[in-house]
Amino acid sequence: MCIRDRHGVPRICSNIVHHFSEGDNTKRNTDRDAVFASHFPAGTSTRLLMHFQQMVNAKDYVLQKFDYGSTKNLEVYKQALPPIYNVSGIKKKVYLLVGKKDPLANTLDAKVLSKVLPNAVYREYDIGHISFMWGIDLTYFEDVLKILNGQEI
Repeated sequence: MCIRDRHGVPRICSNIVHHFSEGDNTKRNTDRDAVFASHFPAGTSTRLLMHFQQMVNAKDYVLQKFDYGSTKNLEVYKQALPPIYNVSGIKKKVYLLVGKKDPLANTLDAKVLSKVLPNAVYREYDIGHISFMWGIDLTYFEDVLKILNGQEI
């Protein structure tokens, strides 16, 4: 539910969407904030959000499987700690299209990942997380179309 200010603007909805965007409302279509926020966090699960939080809280940069706690980890993984994903074994080309203003998938993490993936192609764009889907300026999409057409970016 969105609370509107005295002008009818859904302020809380805009704040939710704004938090996950680049902080610049001129880069995205704010007319749809109430709709987007009313479905938040659509497209994900509580477990995925918990897994994301586990990786954010990790002391070392690791991509590890979900941590159930040592008892269930023993049952599921046959070890007390969750195993680390071996991304160096991914031989296919992986395109990392990163928003410079993305609070969820920041450039530092993406750069570290690009160094571990053997065939990574790394590109930065001057947008945030939400603008990849709901942005006004979709010029980055030219690169997406090139990728889909088998062209280099």
